[in-house]
Amino acid sequence: MLNFLIERYFKTRPVLDVSICTVCAACKDACPTKAIDIFPLIPDVELRPKVGEPRNRPEFAYQKCSRCYRCRDLCPQKAILMYKPFLSGLLK
Repeated sequence: MLNFLIERYFKTRPVLDVSICTVCAACKDACPTKAIDIFPLIPDVELRPKVGEPRNRPEFAYQKCSRCYRCRDLCPQKAILMYKPFLSGLLK
């Protein structure tokens, strides 16, 4: 439980900007810990892609992520951003 709280509220992590991502899978191929997988979008009204948009998206398994950020560095569309939780800034 403590590990989950630390991961969620204190550690910087990569997040995907789905509006930019083209699902080229460069992030998945670059990940040394295999923390990224490509999954179909959930058939939900809010998440349903528009005509011409990708029907899949990369998802991160943060418990596997080593925070090397190769996914961000090698993404040709620059669709992977870094999310820094608010609480992580309070510890410095």
